[in-house]
Amino acid sequence: MSAELTNKISNWFDKSGYPLEMYAYKALAKEGFICEKSPYYTDEQTKIAREIDIVAIKDLPDTSENYHSALQLLIECKKSEKPIVILSSEAQKVTRYNSIIGGFPINKAKNGLFLASLFACNELSENELAYKIGSFVELINEGYSLVQALNNSDHRWYKNLLGLANAYEYYDKQHDLDFKRNNSKKYYELTIPTLVIDAPLFIATMNNQGELDITEEKWGSVNIKTPWRKSNLTINIQVIKKTFLKEYLKEVIRFSSFITSYENVKNLDDNL
Repeated sequence: MSAELTNKISNWFDKSGYPLEMYAYKALAKEGFICEKSPYYTDEQTKIAREIDIVAIKDLPDTSENYHSALQLLIECKKSEKPIVILSSEAQKVTRYNSIIGGFPINKAKNGLFLASLFACNELSENELAYKIGSFVELINEGYSLVQALNNSDHRWYKNLLGLANAYEYYDKQHDLDFKRNNSKKYYELTIPTLVIDAPLFIATMNNQGELDITEEKWGSVNIKTPWRKSNLTINIQVIKKTFLKEYLKEVIRFSSFITSYENVKNLDDNL
């Protein structure tokens, strides 16, 4: 192969999203996740099979003969030469853990898990909670949408969020069906949709004085309301810069290990 053609392929490759997917896959595998590349799921709205970049699952440590928990990450990887901005209408901040486990869980099998987790978090002091779940105690401005700055249209990036929300509903429903089929509460799977971006990340918030605050971040959170649902349920999506991905994985494993720990859920089922 000529050097000229090699350079052309290399330049094309750098501009594509493939290096980011490969980077994410390698980072996930290093943390012990079993990864499936480019799997298909059924779109809840159209019933059409669609592809997601990576589905990664990792067994969590607090496992016994009668209890097993796991963390599942649904990963989409996107590269942008222009900054990505999370839009937030919330002047009042919430904790990262409330952003994920607060609200109205979709999966009925997990309702008890989410409630038990919230109770467990609320019972700990601030220092104890920080020790248990790390950066998930941080206060953040939740976003409601995500746009590409300096661009005339944000349609493609909104579709990225909808795709992750759709994948979440599909995989969460599969867990719900398994839960009912087995008639058991012995297995919990915490599913977190995550958008990994190779781009500058900013959060734009309107403060109480009506002024726009724009801050550069490495980690954001977006709650998206799916248009195919009539209820006010939202799905939380974590937005992570590539440079923060390795640290995020360590943080989310730590957080999930506490949230799904046997100590938190043992009272949900007398058989545990």
